[in-house]
Amino acid sequence: MRNTARPLLPLALAALLFAAYVPSAAQGRPDNQDDRKKVTADFLDRMAESTSLRWNAEQLQQYSRFSGDDVLPRLLQVYDKPPAAFADNMRYLAAAYLRARHDITTEQFAAQRQQPSEADLKALRKFVKQYYRSAADVWGVYCAACILAIEDDADIALELLEIVGDKRAPAVTRAALLCALEHGGFEHLRRALQLMLQEDFKAGGEGAVIYEAICWSAARAYRPLHKVGQPVLEDWRPLFDRITALVDDKKALLPRSKRESALALQYCFGTKHPYQFPAMWKMLFDSGHDPLGDDDGATVASFMGLDVLGERIVFLIDASDSMLNPLSDADRDAIKNPVTGERRKAGDDEYEIDWKRVRNRFDAAREHVKWTLSRLGKDKQVAVILFGDDAEPLPVTRSFVSASSGNARKIGAALDAIRPGEAPAEKQSTRPHGVLLGETNYYRALLAAFRMGKVGIVNEPREHWDLKLVTEGADAIFLLSDGSPIRDGFSGDTPKIDYEYTGSAYYESRQPGEGEWVEFPARPAQPEREIQTRDPETGAITKTKIPAQPAQPASRMWRKKEVYRYEFQNHDDNGPYASAQNFGFSAFEMTNLLDEVERMNLVRRCRIQCVGIGEAQMAWLKPIAKQGGGKAVFFGKQGEREIPGFPGDFPGDD
Repeated sequence: MRNTARPLLPLALAALLFAAYVPSAAQGRPDNQDDRKKVTADFLDRMAESTSLRWNAEQLQQYSRFSGDDVLPRLLQVYDKPPAAFADNMRYLAAAYLRARHDITTEQFAAQRQQPSEADLKALRKFVKQYYRSAADVWGVYCAACILAIEDDADIALELLEIVGDKRAPAVTRAALLCALEHGGFEHLRRALQLMLQEDFKAGGEGAVIYEAICWSAARAYRPLHKVGQPVLEDWRPLFDRITALVDDKKALLPRSKRESALALQYCFGTKHPYQFPAMWKMLFDSGHDPLGDDDGATVASFMGLDVLGERIVFLIDASDSMLNPLSDADRDAIKNPVTGERRKAGDDEYEIDWKRVRNRFDAAREHVKWTLSRLGKDKQVAVILFGDDAEPLPVTRSFVSASSGNARKIGAALDAIRPGEAPAEKQSTRPHGVLLGETNYYRALLAAFRMGKVGIVNEPREHWDLKLVTEGADAIFLLSDGSPIRDGFSGDTPKIDYEYTGSAYYESRQPGEGEWVEFPARPAQPEREIQTRDPETGAITKTKIPAQPAQPASRMWRKKEVYRYEFQNHDDNGPYASAQNFGFSAFEMTNLLDEVERMNLVRRCRIQCVGIGEAQMAWLKPIAKQGGGKAVFFGKQGEREIPGFPGDFPGDD
């Protein structure tokens, strides 16, 4: 029988479609598992009809969580033949969900890891061999290799190491596979690194990504072995001596590689500074002690108290409408002097902030950019990108420009010239101070930063493998925001779905056919109450009253299984990289965005530092900074402080 009446509690449908998000008793029943898997597989067949990247991603992630030998081949099939509308993003998502299915190394989520079958491993090995010669597929190859590395199988390890040692393979792939091999902790990785260090790195893009991968692989592998006060272990000493010898060779490495090796060694040995002088490291290798210890040494320029380490720096400045919110005296005091060390006396070309001009959050961000630019040397290259609904560079920094005093003044003048527009009539109540660039879009901002090159922003998906962008693109990013990502630039419609499902219907009287009585407890009366919703951009509060509800006595209802027909076609305002909520964060979007940051930065090793002000959601900014090897700070009424992110922070956070 096909029921046309609306059931009171259609729990089966919720469990069927949204099992990843909606807990219900029906989800855990084995007899429903195959049904849900079949529905999701059917939905995957409809992805070509979809113009919603979010819906496609939800179906793909949902399917990746099912068990069975048919799941991994289906994910690889999506990678091989993605929907044409989102070919690049669907490939990135398929690879990431593939890795998440089998490569969960944190203790908190280890129980969710699915052990790959022999058929899975065979398919992954074939996939790596099929794609490793294509630099554009480095993310997919890396994700597959991470799963293979965990197996700690000697034959698999040798296969991967052969690719790492194959000079015909793209340098980005060789470097990425070294990172993947760290997941397995193979005993012969150290010897492979020593052999690779004999290569001629030629101070070029290929040499840079290989050398930096070697340094970081060595640093991560040796860090658990290092003990303060004890010299470097004898079998590891030749490797670290070779790394520092190359730093001393003026023609062997690019400047970025010398800095990166120093940062890797700092991470490995826990020194206070990333020394770029081999003699300092030799002292540490001999004694096991930091040569300078607590000596502060030389200072570097900073932005909002965060060190500027890099040659090509991108400032990503939130220009969403909420950045026009006025600053209180307490806000202004908190954000006034976030600089490290003692404040030095300004030179002729060093800009000092006139705080009388700082009226809102955008003013504060603008002034701190100008302050930092005035303290950078002309040997630094800089770009400023503003973001709201989308991201756009300042006209004077459509590509990197020297941080000379003249360019610093031009950038400052361009920032000063920005004026808010008048809010449209429907937004004037929530945008009383005007509008800038709309709502907050971290995805487009970060993508623009990673695509910024010597000739401007490259409008192609090359940010994660193009050696020109590696050597001429950003190596330091500063992201300042007062909100959370509620836009990602993707929108579209789901397919029109029409299907049948079996669910539970509830009736007040006994119905013909098989069923059962279900008892419901009494419910007390609910008084009238008021809820508040917050505009995610400006923080404006809207109050809504919910009417009182009378008390409900204990009752029982007749429950029976019935067949329903369900139809829907939804429009999604966002893709999978922005929060669907107007507050906080969602694990779905957070994971997708962090995977994208990891992909973009896989061999780039660009340091990402984040600054939060106003209503900034640091549960977004802290993980982004951590993924980029940087720090996140927040400036509120209590002053500057480093933010731990989620309660309890992330597993393995140092």
